[in-house]
Amino acid sequence: MKYLFLIRHANAENGRKGKDFLRCLDKQGVLDAQTAGKRFAESGVKLDLILTSAAKRAAHTALIIAETIGFPMRQVVEEQELYLAEAAHLLHVLQSLSDDLGSVILVGHNPGISELANALAETHIDWMPTSGVICLTLDLTSWRDLGVRTGCVSSVV
Repeated sequence: MKYLFLIRHANAENGRKGKDFLRCLDKQGVLDAQTAGKRFAESGVKLDLILTSAAKRAAHTALIIAETIGFPMRQVVEEQELYLAEAAHLLHVLQSLSDDLGSVILVGHNPGISELANALAETHIDWMPTSGVICLTLDLTSWRDLGVRTGCVSSVV
């Protein structure tokens, strides 16, 4: 059994043309990221990895979640390629994870994160809100087997 938590980054400041990657969280975003961390902690799942887009707003969301739950910062991995990645690419990244990882948080961006949630489980999410959390239970032993409708939504927040 594996668990995948899909989280859209917390609310960010208004963008400036050409600076989207560098947008910071606003005050509400910081509070919402802390709440997302608390939601994860309530799940009772032992976390193995936080994988995040390297965009400032996503990485900051991931770090706040890690801090909130007391998760080691060395197990928070930033990936440039996850910035605005499409669902197919996010799936490919997840399929390449080590099978010794049982529970993973992926912090990303719309539309890819919403599309991935819809592909992995029989759900329909038009647009995941900032700080939205979807927990998927996966009856898999290998991340390579992750694919369309292999997940069951345990919770949506």
